[in-house]
Amino acid sequence: MSTKEAPPRLTPEQMMVVYLDEISGRLADQIAKGQLSSKSFTVGTDWYPLVTGWMSVTIYNDGAADLYIRLNDNIGLPWEEGEAPLKSDENLVIDLKGRKPKVEGSSPVIWLICKAGTAAVRIFNLL
Repeated sequence: MSTKEAPPRLTPEQMMVVYLDEISGRLADQIAKGQLSSKSFTVGTDWYPLVTGWMSVTIYNDGAADLYIRLNDNIGLPWEEGEAPLKSDENLVIDLKGRKPKVEGSSPVIWLICKAGTAAVRIFNLL
């Protein structure tokens, strides 16, 4: 028979501190830290890549042509596959802040293309 005493139990207040510390650590992992960057450019009928270490991005189509957007894939033509375009005066928000990249500082490549004509594009992204 063992004469060892049971370990002391934490009080409810001590457990609350432990839980709050754990929650704080998990939230810190999900917060995007970085700076805001913006860019304006023109997209035509050739694939245009956006390669940055972004966490979130808002894309605005200020041009007359429809803008097709893909992540990590520029194979085939989006309009042949029935993909929906970003129309003139529309915007799209892509947010990865709640996800950690597989490689630190990496993010998907955004590919942009127009079927015909050009689109004036503005992006605002969190790096």
